[in-house]
Parts: sequence; structure tokens; C-alpha cells
Amino acid sequence: MIDRQDIELLLNRARVSLTGASADELKMSLFDVLTEFFNDSSCWTEAVAFNAIAGTTLYNIAPTEGQIIRLAGVTDLNNLSVPALMPVVGQVMLAFDPNATVQYFATVVKNVVLPLTKDMYPIGPDWVLPLWHIGILDGLLGRMMAQLNKSYRHAVQSEYHLKRFRDVIARARVTKLRGNTHNTQAWRFPQGFATRSQQGGRSERQF
Repeated sequence: MIDRQDIELLLNRARVSLTGASADELKMSLFDVLTEFFNDSSCWTEAVAFNAIAGTTLYNIAPTEGQIIRLAGVTDLNNLSVPALMPVVGQVMLAFDPNATVQYFATVVKNVVLPLTKDMYPIGPDWVLPLWHIGILDGLLGRMMAQLNKSYRHAVQSEYHLKRFRDVIARARVTKLRGNTHNTQAWRFPQGFATRSQQGGRSERQF
């Protein structure tokens, strides 16, 4: 979970440039910024284990935190790709059922979820703000400064901050593909399944 102090520090930094912005506006915009960040960078993933059994190809899975937005791939205990897709978010559909019970791992891309607490702080990974706080702040400022009829509206500054935010999203995506290493070739999720497109949590492929 994102550390409360990290969120409060970020919001306090934003208030310096957004005089008059309400706490609720800032929190709602922060949720939208984080949603865009994770959706477009695909940098928050989790390998969810599930037991596949003979005669069954459809399995419900759930992450430990956050919400699933798409499937990145399925592998077996030997880290070999298993052909699969996710026609419904949260359900893995295997191309072929196994001959016997076996454990598979579904690597899923995740996003933040709306909080259940009164503070309205988004629920996400604890590493996002320590690593990407400058870019997230740019996204927050850019989104807030684009609002009409607000004392802190500034179209030029909004465009500047949003451009920086998009650059950070691109860097986060590349960093994830490189496995958080420096000067290495981009590593990609298992390609045993031939995905043609993956939008809105749905995948299309040919078995």
C-alpha cells in the first residue's frame, strides 16, 4: 500500500502551485493520475499462482492488492509459456486443459483501486511514489491546471507538466521491460500466446 506520508508530502508539494485547490479535488485528481500512469506504463505486475486441473480451462484469479487490468502471460513451474488469454478481467482461459493438476502462474498488469477509507487515498504499491514522485507530481499539476474556471488554471504550465508526465510514463514502461536493470536488452513477458491486441482488459488471439 502507498505510504500515507508519501501521499501527504506529494499533495503538500502540489498545493504550493495550486493555491485554492481543495483536498478532495487533489485526491480525486491524484487517483486519476495514478490510474493513467499504471494503465499506460504496465509497470505494476503480479504473478498470481493457480492450480489448473484436467478438464477445466477457465479459472478465476485475484491479486493481493490493486485491480487486474490485463493479462501479461501464463507460465508453468519451469517458466515456460502456457497459451492463455483473459476474455473477462479476473478470469484466465487456457488454450488447453492439462492432463493432470499442475500449478501455473498468471502474470497480470494491475492498477490502483478506489479507497474504502475516509481519507480517499488511492490503494497502490508502496514503491510508486519513492521512485516516480516527480513524474506523478507533474501529472497532478498538469491535470489540475487544465481545469476551467479555477484560480490555478494555467494552460501553458499544464501542457508543460503533462508532457513531463507522459515522458515519465514512457520511462517507467521501459524500466519495467528491462527488469529494473541498467543497459540491458528489453525483456518481454512470455510470448507463447500470440496476442493481436489487448485493450480495455480484453485480449484477442488465435489459438
